[in-house]
This record gives sequence, structure tokens and C-alpha cells, in this order.
Amino acid sequence: MKLEFCVACGSKDDLQHRHLVTKAKGGSDAEPNRITLCTSCHDKLLHRQRNGAYTHSKHIKIALAARRARGASIGRPKKLMPDQRKEVLQRLELGEPRADVARSYGLSVATINRMVRSARLSGGISDPRN
Repeated sequence: MKLEFCVACGSKDDLQHRHLVTKAKGGSDAEPNRITLCTSCHDKLLHRQRNGAYTHSKHIKIALAARRARGASIGRPKKLMPDQRKEVLQRLELGEPRADVARSYGLSVATINRMVRSARLSGGISDPRN
């Protein structure tokens, strides 16, 4: 959209009407695909695009894939050690209420529910409902 001021800084000098999505990338000449920028803001935008400032998510995905390849865990640490998880699941299979089990380990019932759901999906537990 052609405006009388820069949409980034508000300047009224040296205005340029540019494409949001360039024609090279499939953008059209339609008004909704146009933006008004001053020369300075346009130069900053081009500099960021050229230097990869808008490829942050791609860099994150590459870094996470590299961590996984090295065997590093991603995400927050587990609340319980593997032997404690087994013990929790055994207590639940014996019929102990989830709230009591959660309280004894300092966990929330929601954490116990996620643990049970995860174990059920992996085939490690039947469906204890209490």
C-alpha cells in the first residue's frame, strides 16, 4: 500500500514503495503486497535479509538435529530416574491412588498422568484408572 510515510520509522523523506514478497519469490504487484519504506529502513531490511537474520528457525532446526545426532537430550530433564519411574508404575498397577503416588515423589498428578500415558503408548503398562 502506498503511504506518505515510512511504515518502519515514520519518516516522510526518501520514500520507496517496495514489494513485501518480491516478484522473484512469486509476489504480485497488487496493493496488499506493497510497503512504503524510507531509503534507510529499506537498506536495513535488505542487509538483514542478505545476512540471514530471517532464517533463525532454520538455524535452530539444524542445531537441534546436530544435538540429536550427538545423542544429547533435548527439552527439560526427566522428573524421575528410570528406576523411580518403574516404581511409580508398579505402585499404580497395584491400585494406589495417583494423588498419593504423586505426593510421595513431590510431583503433580498431571506429571503422573503424562508418565502413565507415555508408558501406555510404549507398551510398558496396562491402563490403571484411579
